[in-house]
Amino acid sequence: MRRLALLLIALAASGAGTASAAGGNGVKLTALKSKFPERSYILSLPSGSQASDVSVRENGQPVADVALGPTSAVRGRTFGTVLLIDASNSMEGRPLADAFAAARAFVARRNANQRIAVVTFDGSVETRLGFTSKGSAVDAALASPPATGEGTRVYDAVAEALALLRSAHIASGSIVLLSDGADTGSVASPEKTFQRARAQHVRVFTVGLESSQFDETTLDSIAAQTNGSYSQATKSTDLAPIYDALGSRLANEYLLQYKSFANPSEHVDVNVTVAGISGSARATYTSPALATDLAPSAIHRSLVDRIMQSSVTMLVIIALVATLLGLAATGILRTRRSEFRRRLGAFVSVQAADEDQPAQEDVSEAKQQTWWQKLELDIEIAELNMTPTQLVIVTLLATLVVVWIGSLISVVLAIIALALPIVARMYVRSRADRKKRQFGEQLPDNLQVLSSALRAGHSLVGALSVVVDDAPEPSRREFRQVLADEQVGTPLDDALRRVATRMESRDLEQVALVAALQRETGAGAAEVLERVAETVRDRAALRRLVRVLTAQGRMARWIVSGLPVALLLVISVLNSQYMKPMFTRTVGQLIFAFAGLMVLGGSLVIKKIIDIKV
Repeated sequence: MRRLALLLIALAASGAGTASAAGGNGVKLTALKSKFPERSYILSLPSGSQASDVSVRENGQPVADVALGPTSAVRGRTFGTVLLIDASNSMEGRPLADAFAAARAFVARRNANQRIAVVTFDGSVETRLGFTSKGSAVDAALASPPATGEGTRVYDAVAEALALLRSAHIASGSIVLLSDGADTGSVASPEKTFQRARAQHVRVFTVGLESSQFDETTLDSIAAQTNGSYSQATKSTDLAPIYDALGSRLANEYLLQYKSFANPSEHVDVNVTVAGISGSARATYTSPALATDLAPSAIHRSLVDRIMQSSVTMLVIIALVATLLGLAATGILRTRRSEFRRRLGAFVSVQAADEDQPAQEDVSEAKQQTWWQKLELDIEIAELNMTPTQLVIVTLLATLVVVWIGSLISVVLAIIALALPIVARMYVRSRADRKKRQFGEQLPDNLQVLSSALRAGHSLVGALSVVVDDAPEPSRREFRQVLADEQVGTPLDDALRRVATRMESRDLEQVALVAALQRETGAGAAEVLERVAETVRDRAALRRLVRVLTAQGRMARWIVSGLPVALLLVISVLNSQYMKPMFTRTVGQLIFAFAGLMVLGGSLVIKKIIDIKV
């Protein structure tokens, strides 16, 4: 009788341990990740219970249109459980074999949608099986226990299980953790591990097996911090009923879904009751704040409206008004004398009235001109149909418009658009330089015609008239200017020097010297001009050779200078956030400015290297 009484007490203790393992007292609610106003929860019921009638209230108000269904029948969502099994030396032998047998009992209870992963841990963490729903693969992973080792890295094992759940995109994840001792040697922080589990809405169910090193504090805190439950087994044979009860509990879960009508930034208390089950499940959340950018996106402002209300548009309008006022003031204050000089300057070279120096000019005088005078001269040589004032105004307006359009696309484009005036100036200069090169290349043939006309009996002025009739542009225009200056009383040699200054032609200076000698001494100029033409032709050939030899350097200059700008534009268009620190942070701005100076400096150095004067 005494033995029978002891047996009954042992069975009662075993049953109590099993009930504790099941944790089946009451209803439990676990939130799932969802996008407001959609709300999703896992509803856990005691073993043997069914959700026949569920009532949901938010802040005391009933919720309509509640969708409820068993997780085994849900489509479109994946459910998974990671089995974490302690394989330390204290689990060697019968405890570890019973743990794997209990895990097999748990797997037998799983539903069709539940995927299983198996992880063992001691002094290291090993993933024996990734997430799978194939029963044969799970059975193979749980067929035999692994070799044991030193250490019990509990938190590292939980962190590895969370990583598996995240990489497998498990919508509702659970972890079943078995250990017989406290954590030793984990690298993962307990606080960060708990935060990650709550963020992923993962429940951790812990099972403690009593041993000489047993400490229930670690396992109990893990379950409490992750909305799971803690069960304790006095001996390894108690593990099978505990795991069986846990498997039954996870298999007897329901997916609860509904739409919330909570106000923005409202604290919500959720209360769920199930008919026929005492007690209720509770949860809390705070509804998201109202997005401040919803109103503009809902209005769908038109492109015209955005342009008209843009601050850049206001700057453009102000610049236009200021430009018009400046042009009006310039027109009012302009004197008749300047207008007369402008008209006369279209036909002959007119010097300023305050110039008291002699008419002899030199090519070096071009270096003493102001930037405005150089711009005016380049525009005239380039044959652009606009005045310097008009070019500056058009360039300024175009820069404002391009900066405005670039600011709507990217800040980088707006900054790069500020270089438009430099591009315009370079275009005018390059076009003027092209005209000067054409004049220099045409000069030998023109001098040959001039010499032949002199040998035919023409005077120097008459020979120039022959050249004007036969010469191409721009030589025809320049020599026509020489004849016009001579007809209004300017000495021929002075008129030639002015053209030499305009076209930066040292060769034409020799022709001016010949004209001066003929005017003062009456000497013949035909033979001298032939010698000059031969010298000019040899020099032009040498210039062409130098230009060919330096073509690679010029191309390298433009490629090296333009490649960083092109990469900046491409990267900014593909990923504007990638270049954002370059313009929003002080260090980035300094690096950007330094890089720009280096590119500009390198371009100027290459230009200086390949700029060979002949």
